Amino acid sequence: MKSQQDRRKKNKEKKGGLLIFFIIGIIGTIGGFVFNAMLNKQDIDEATNCPTDGVNYHKVILIDTSQSYNPIQKKWIKSQLKKIVYGTKENEKISIYTVGANYHETLLPLQSKCNPGDASGVDPFLENKRMKQEDWENEFIKPLNSVFKGLLDNDSEGMSPIMEMIQAISIAAFQNEKISTKRKLFIFSDMIQNSEVASHYKDSINFQKFKDSPMYLKVRTDLTGVTVRVLYIRRFGHEKIQKGTAHAKFWQEYFNSMGAAGFSIKFGEG
Repeated sequence: MKSQQDRRKKNKEKKGGLLIFFIIGIIGTIGGFVFNAMLNKQDIDEATNCPTDGVNYHKVILIDTSQSYNPIQKKWIKSQLKKIVYGTKENEKISIYTVGANYHETLLPLQSKCNPGDASGVDPFLENKRMKQEDWENEFIKPLNSVFKGLLDNDSEGMSPIMEMIQAISIAAFQNEKISTKRKLFIFSDMIQNSEVASHYKDSINFQKFKDSPMYLKVRTDLTGVTVRVLYIRRFGHEKIQKGTAHAKFWQEYFNSMGAAGFSIKFGEG
């Protein structure tokens, strides 16, 4: 009888030991995840949501407000902006600039934010899924959409210093990034340059002629490593400038001369 009791006691002790071992294993595993997450966690700037040691990808969006857009054009532009924003991964940055007559007054973007990441990849042991989703919407999506809405609903400003803004962006945004940062410039515009430097309304759109002029040196900038994507908007009443391929070719040669890593153009609707 006593031997049977001893066996039961030993079995309980054995089960208790296994349970303790199992619990310790779970705690160790969770602790390992937490320690690894803390070890790999980047320091984040609270104002921009960006890693303080720099980003891996910087997308700059330049929106031309020198023209007003009709409802179809606005809808198309918004759909393209949505693709850019929702195609941005965690810790990648989006900055928004505008083409306007007062470009020279500031080199600061209207908005510059990194994607803090949505709730899709949240580890439930480490983060609150609901709070993560709210942060993504409030700190990234809403601020960008607010700027987009304001720019597209604004009245046209007249002057269109596209070249000058590209130079400003190159200096203020791209040249400040670390060498390894991937950089891309999205331009929403009719691409009709109109400023004291050059005007496609009256000057030739032959790029070589422009390059040989002293004004080219005034706006020349370093776009080494920058990929350029033009979202080309039709300008009613100025089809003579935009028809054919001469205008698009001017800009392709322009960006090539600045050392851009690539150039592509997509013609808008409306």
